[in-house]
Amino acid sequence: MSNYHDYDDLFASYERRSNANKEEHHSDATERPRSSSYTSSSSYKKESSSHGLDSVKKKAGSLAKSAKDKIPKNKNPEKSQKRYYGNQSYTPETKKRVKKAATDENAATVKFNYRSTQKPVSSAEQPSADKTKDFAHATKDDYRKKYEKMADNRSHKRKTASKSSAVSAEKGAKLKSGSFKKTLIFLIVVVVATALCTVISISCVNDVLAINRHSDKAVTITIDKQVDTKTVIKMLKKNDLIQNELFCNLFAKFKGYSDNYETGVFYLKKDMGIEGMILALKATNQTEETISIMFPEGYSVIDIAKKLEANEVCKAKNFIDTLENYNFDYEFLPKSLKADKRKYQYLEGYLFPATYEFYIGESPSSVIKKMLDAFKVHYLENGFKEKAEKLGMSVDEIVTMASIIQREAANSEQMADIASVLLNRLNDSGTFPRLECDSTTDFLNKDVKEFLKIYPDKGTIDYYALYYNTYNNSFEGLPAGAICNPGNDAIKAVLNMTPSQYYYFCHDSDGDIHLATTLSEFEYIKSQYGVNTES
Repeated sequence: MSNYHDYDDLFASYERRSNANKEEHHSDATERPRSSSYTSSSSYKKESSSHGLDSVKKKAGSLAKSAKDKIPKNKNPEKSQKRYYGNQSYTPETKKRVKKAATDENAATVKFNYRSTQKPVSSAEQPSADKTKDFAHATKDDYRKKYEKMADNRSHKRKTASKSSAVSAEKGAKLKSGSFKKTLIFLIVVVVATALCTVISISCVNDVLAINRHSDKAVTITIDKQVDTKTVIKMLKKNDLIQNELFCNLFAKFKGYSDNYETGVFYLKKDMGIEGMILALKATNQTEETISIMFPEGYSVIDIAKKLEANEVCKAKNFIDTLENYNFDYEFLPKSLKADKRKYQYLEGYLFPATYEFYIGESPSSVIKKMLDAFKVHYLENGFKEKAEKLGMSVDEIVTMASIIQREAANSEQMADIASVLLNRLNDSGTFPRLECDSTTDFLNKDVKEFLKIYPDKGTIDYYALYYNTYNNSFEGLPAGAICNPGNDAIKAVLNMTPSQYYYFCHDSDGDIHLATTLSEFEYIKSQYGVNTES
């Protein structure tokens, strides 16, 4: 099949010939000069003269009709939509021109301005007769097949474009949905992180300022060896006294706290704040207010605890708990002392009676250490250990015996006589298996009974009577421990005691002491002075 471009060249050639013919008929007598580009017109004149005008008309009409048949019908001629055949574009306007050329009686005057910018072609450029013939005999089926193929291509492109649009829309929806989810997750993370930071910040501030952390319950913290600040803060965290361990470590480092902490038992509350707790553990008092307290000889642990609380130094319960739970490290306090379950209070007898200066709110450990330090001074000054070994007695036995003398004697002058009586009875346990001192029963009925009202889980009167009542047949010799805290005179009376002839003593109503060697003599003295106490 001939190329459709040849068809355009043919009609362009016809148009130029027609124009040339008109110019011949309407020109002046003198013929207008022609350029070499119009040689096609001369060629056309020769062809017209040889074949005649009818032949040209017939050929033009046949070509126009063939072209018309090959043009696909446009259902919507209003639109200037281009149709594509092969490599050429054929617009509806061109279709109209072709139709007009087919109906024009004078084929020589066909006005077919297909391409206004196209230059006239020479006769050499005109299509050959074979090409024209091939083009004229092109069938409708050939063009219909081309059109259908192009229509299928357009349909395929539309479907592909539609599918691509749908896929793009789906991808866009997915991207939009994914973007929304990511944004939502980001916002949730931001809100949660902000809330978490707020909670942590409040917790950190509360650890320092102890806002809304009021608590009446004290927590017992025991430090029995040298520790550093990091260990102390870990202990506070473990006992739920602080919330943010890391922040408290940073705060302590910022404040420059050293690692010199007091050993002992401390009673801390949440409302003290981290700074108050650290100062308490350092035995650094948060107030400069002090008070002077005098503890007389013969005071028991329960007496001392009550007086400390009355003067706002520390709580009585905290004081006794510290005595019970902490191991104080002193030369005169052997580890076996606390392990003795018979003892009512293992430090009873070692809290030296004297006048002390305490801070208001001072820790029980600090108070106890001051009293033990005072005992240590007299222990060293009196040659306590050496004299006890000479007597064949332990330090604890000396203290226990001194506590009985302290409670039995009306004054310090009587202490040496009472010490000799007790020593004689101890040395003759076969005749005198029991000491039979009223001070031990008074101790049980007064001090121990009062103590057990506050701490009922510590035991019973009957239990301690087995080890402290010197009238009881269950044991011989000294009780399990001291019944009070003796003074220096009572301790010296024991350390310096010497045997005598007396095995009995009693006091009259004026407090004077009376000694006896035999039981009959002792009974006579009691009848004379109206004394009911035996010893």
